[in-house]
Amino acid sequence: MEPIGTSLLFAIHPVQSVRLANPQDLVQTIRFTQELLRPDTVASDKSLLYDVYSPPADQAAQDLGKMHFPIRLRPHDPLLAVPDLPRLKALALKVTGNEQVTESLNDAQAAELARRLIARLSSFLRDSGQYAYSLDTSPRDPKVDPLEDFLVNRKTGHCEYFASALALMLRSVGVPTRLVSGFKGGTINAISGAYEVEQRHAHVWVEALVEPDRWMTIDPTPAARDVSVASFAAPVKTVHELASVVDATWSQLMNMNINEQQTSLYVPIRDAVQNWWNPKSGERPLLALLYYGLIDFATDPTQWFTLKGIAVAVSLGAIITVLTLLFRMRKRIWRWFLSLWKPRKTAREIRVAFYERFEALCRQLGLVRPSHETQREFAGSVRNRIREVVVSADGLPELPPRLVEFFYRVRFGEEDLSPSVVEQLDRDLTSLEGALRDPRRRAPGNASNATR
Repeated sequence: MEPIGTSLLFAIHPVQSVRLANPQDLVQTIRFTQELLRPDTVASDKSLLYDVYSPPADQAAQDLGKMHFPIRLRPHDPLLAVPDLPRLKALALKVTGNEQVTESLNDAQAAELARRLIARLSSFLRDSGQYAYSLDTSPRDPKVDPLEDFLVNRKTGHCEYFASALALMLRSVGVPTRLVSGFKGGTINAISGAYEVEQRHAHVWVEALVEPDRWMTIDPTPAARDVSVASFAAPVKTVHELASVVDATWSQLMNMNINEQQTSLYVPIRDAVQNWWNPKSGERPLLALLYYGLIDFATDPTQWFTLKGIAVAVSLGAIITVLTLLFRMRKRIWRWFLSLWKPRKTAREIRVAFYERFEALCRQLGLVRPSHETQREFAGSVRNRIREVVVSADGLPELPPRLVEFFYRVRFGEEDLSPSVVEQLDRDLTSLEGALRDPRRRAPGNASNATR
């Protein structure tokens, strides 16, 4: 149950027991009203997961019969208590024709009269057309009691006004009543199949004691209340249902105790592993179980957002991710497999012809790469030297950094360069070689240095 601004817990009565996720938390029960209250140890702004156990219908009727309430109560009894509301009492007597349940009547007479008075007063509020359902509770006359203001002046209100008015009007004519807070209505989640009761379904109605040990349920709120509740439904039903299922599943996961974890997660994994190696007699092997399980899962949406559904989704996601990575890295993996059967070459055995040609050209400028300098560092210094010596618009000074990148890809990445790249490198090196030999392409003042 999500927090809805009250400590009351929803349940179908009579309640035999309530089980919470934490055994240390205790639900409080008000014996007279049979109300259930959330534990003091659980914050009122937190959701609460609880299981309520109720008996079958025939046993429930017997249990309800054990709640003894005499039909003719003393005037000071709480079920007959009426505040000092003279206009409410006068209206109740006017609608009922001044009839009242008194102590002079026997049980049968009192029950018959109580049913008649209930029918008159509930119909007056619900069906006469004099009163309308509305969430606007602005007072018409702030000086009088809000309930009398509702009955006499405003004549519009929500279910609490209708139920409270009927309860007090019935009490004023001798019929014991009590208010009941709960929920009316709900929706079926098409994804999970669960019957979901939301805050918009919260409702208040009346129970009246019409005969010994028997309560009668009366709802005096007009039918417009149901239309109002429907108007608060989510505009996109599918999205709302999906969000509800995800939220419920997450809450269930977060509230699982160690025994539930064992039953829902660890035991199925252990049984699957055992079945893989040694299936029981007459049982399908694990691969067959997986195959038919996936077929059943894919064709049954009610399983998609359960613990089983989450496990399947995570597993499928991991498998798809691995297969995608393998597909993208297929060339590298293939070369790795081939390398397992090829003799590994040492660093000295690996030669890159275009780079050796480049270093040979650099030596013509008196530049030799020191042993402590990397090829990339050497390319950076050579580029500045080539810019000093060669006057060219064909990008020759930018050749060393580009060339050394291909060197790294071939030397350390074992990449096979395409024929077009090899041809372009060859043309660039030929152009650099020609520039060093042609005096017209040397920078002024550097001809003697280049010749040397």
